[in-house]
Amino acid sequence: MKFVFILISLSIQIHAISLQLNQVGGCTCEMSSVQTECVPTTCDWDATTSKCTRKTCDKFTVEMCDQLPDYLKCAWKDNSCQAFTKCSDYAYADGFKCFRVGPCQAVFKKNTAGVYPCTDKTNDSMHSIDSCAGIDEVGCVETVQNDGKVCYWNPSSSTCEAWSNSACSNFDNTSLLACPKFSCDYNATTGKCTTRTCDNIVVEAACTMVWDIKQQVATQCKWANSKCMEFDYATLTQPTCLMGSSLSYKWNSSTSKCEVCVQPKSDDDTDDTSHSYLVQAVVAILIFIMI
Repeated sequence: MKFVFILISLSIQIHAISLQLNQVGGCTCEMSSVQTECVPTTCDWDATTSKCTRKTCDKFTVEMCDQLPDYLKCAWKDNSCQAFTKCSDYAYADGFKCFRVGPCQAVFKKNTAGVYPCTDKTNDSMHSIDSCAGIDEVGCVETVQNDGKVCYWNPSSSTCEAWSNSACSNFDNTSLLACPKFSCDYNATTGKCTTRTCDNIVVEAACTMVWDIKQQVATQCKWANSKCMEFDYATLTQPTCLMGSSLSYKWNSSTSKCEVCVQPKSDDDTDDTSHSYLVQAVVAILIFIMI
């Protein structure tokens, strides 16, 4: 639920370019010009018209419905995947589900039914909320105020506080558990937070992407030669472009290049695509595709 657009061209040398978070998994069904790019998990291919169109919401299970990109306009409600209406129509036991329901954010204060209500987002940043103050410990995890400060649960005062997120070093002397919540890595030897990079990852299954909570960008990683490294998009070919980029790039037949997908905004849909799904959602969809 996130971020602003930028068009990146592969006409220049590209090596390990970080993606705006809205671009991660940002390729829509309608952008696919050939059947091989029409991902059957979320799209339908019409052989008569040679067009790729989005599936209707009722075709998705709860697992898929929760992970769909916002442009599909689907949300889970009343035990079925339905067309999205408005944020205030939804409330969940897991408040973070609000961030996966269109351009919504959570109100991290349970209502009388004991669930977290959803409300309209006020800022295009990951897990944005109006204020850290007053929200419970559950909600005080990787949430970001509109001014860019991230929320941190202070165990001493049992309150959620707003911290500047200008650098991982700002979170030194927090704790081993707190540091990763700011998308940083904790160095047990020095007791300091350091910027997370692909080469910090030592487990192959975790070698997917790293994201910068300040810059709102993701860097795709690739496991090779028994280590995790930044991914070079210039290595992608037509057969590997879409899946190799986690649905973030598609092949442009006119330029014979693998180019980042950019979703245009319309007058009546001003924030539809700015709130794309979380990095974890891309991984989940890829798992479904590969099954």
